[in-house]
Amino acid sequence: MKRAAKIITVLTLILYTLAFTGCTFKIVNNFVVKDTKFFIITLSNDCKSDIYGYRLEYYLDGKPIGGQGVSHADESKLSKKQNMKVVFDENDFPDESDISVFQIEIYVLDSNLNESDPTDIVEISAEYGKKYEISVSGSFEDGFKAEL
Repeated sequence: MKRAAKIITVLTLILYTLAFTGCTFKIVNNFVVKDTKFFIITLSNDCKSDIYGYRLEYYLDGKPIGGQGVSHADESKLSKKQNMKVVFDENDFPDESDISVFQIEIYVLDSNLNESDPTDIVEISAEYGKKYEISVSGSFEDGFKAEL
């Protein structure tokens, strides 16, 4: 009997504690995919050298914004004429950015993932929803060139 009274007392105290502390339980769905605006740049490999990927630096009207790399997950050689797609979405830029002044600089990676000197900056009057192709050509000996 004493044991039952203790259990009832403890349960009552727990219920009162929960009731008076105003505890709430809120479920947040973190799996909602927000519609984002994006544009795509396709890098085509027209290089004379064996290459293993690219590192990109991008700017808005000369102001550095970010960078990223693109290669095979296993860091294997890119085949000739192989295209690599890079997606830039609105989260890659500060709020209310004017992407029409987008610029990109490309570094080519060798088998040890060492970078070449950068290509000249390619200017793109970018718009969300559009696709752009940049041809990367040249070699480690002669330098690389990128053209829209």
